[in-house]
Amino acid sequence: MTTTAALYAAPDAPVAARRGTPTGARGVAVRLALAAGSTAFLGLLRIHRPPAFASVCLLRAMTGIPCPLCGGTTAFTRLGRGNVAGALAASPVALLAGAALVLAPALSGRVHVPHRVRPWLLTGVAAFAWTWQLARFDRWPF
Repeated sequence: MTTTAALYAAPDAPVAARRGTPTGARGVAVRLALAAGSTAFLGLLRIHRPPAFASVCLLRAMTGIPCPLCGGTTAFTRLGRGNVAGALAASPVALLAGAALVLAPALSGRVHVPHRVRPWLLTGVAAFAWTWQLARFDRWPF
């Protein structure tokens, strides 16, 4: 149990003493146990991995209708394998959103979208994404 004195220890005290982390032989044993457990977990995951990764969309599982974000995992899996056309076919909106997140720090302050336009822009992107997924899974109601 961490005491108040340990939480507010002097700044020059070792980091382990300030955080209540075990030190000495006990600390080494804890770190070795964590490393061994992580290695065993990753090894078992590698051995007993299912043949195909399947993600579950709750909306699609319950209603059969894909959500606007369906296909995101498939898109990034295909992109990771080098299949750009397959990734775009799975979910172009997910790829654009991923690219936007990667480029956001570089574009910060350079791109300005007015506050009044943002809800309409997001609604339009979501409508396009949902239309794409409905057509992709042949669930178009018309």
